[in-house]
Amino acid sequence: MTKLQGGVTMLRRLFVWFLLTALVFTLTGSVMADSHEGEYGGTLIYAQGADADALDPHMTTLGNSADVIVNVFDGLVRFKAGTTEIEPALATDWEISDDGLEYVFHLREGVEFHDGSPFNAEAVVFDIERQLDPDHPYYLEGSYPYAGFSLGMIDEVRAVDEYTVEFTLENPYAPFLKNLAMFATMIVSPEAVKEYGEDIFKNPVGTGAFKFVEWVRDDHITLEANEDYWDGRPYLDELIFT
Repeated sequence: MTKLQGGVTMLRRLFVWFLLTALVFTLTGSVMADSHEGEYGGTLIYAQGADADALDPHMTTLGNSADVIVNVFDGLVRFKAGTTEIEPALATDWEISDDGLEYVFHLREGVEFHDGSPFNAEAVVFDIERQLDPDHPYYLEGSYPYAGFSLGMIDEVRAVDEYTVEFTLENPYAPFLKNLAMFATMIVSPEAVKEYGEDIFKNPVGTGAFKFVEWVRDDHITLEANEDYWDGRPYLDELIFT
């Protein structure tokens, strides 16, 4: 697999930026999507300073986009609310080889994307290769530096079986799990990518607590509760970014 390359200085700067901002985005998502004791119903209107630029986690570097993305998509792992501790998300557990080069993730079974297509190991491989492999039919052209930062250490990713995926790294990389908890590595529906093509950036389809409803540019983005969310239905019925 050919990987996106980035300069060492740029990667270091991005690493610092991610450490400072990934927790903020995760907490934003947790506040909006997490379930606490209370009543179901209601709409939360979330004021933003500017509109999003894209709602595909692999195609944006904008914080306003990330605020929406973390409610529509999930990653294999996530940050535990209020901490930088890693906890399971779309992966239920994982093993790391003694040499730090191989990560084997066991995926959550029975999860569907919002379009009804199945989440499985092939979907994970599709998403990773879409960002890193120029020969992938839906390869993201252009420079998306977060892909190089978050995933550039990957030598190979493969589906072991329907619900097991294995990553092989070029070199041991201690922050790899934290990279996989960042919004830029969240999993997009492969079927949606195939259906919408270049318009996937404005038609987000994930596995998250909220489903995309509409995006009126420079006005609002509306999400609705995912009744079948694997981590429990959110209490809010609707979430509006404006």
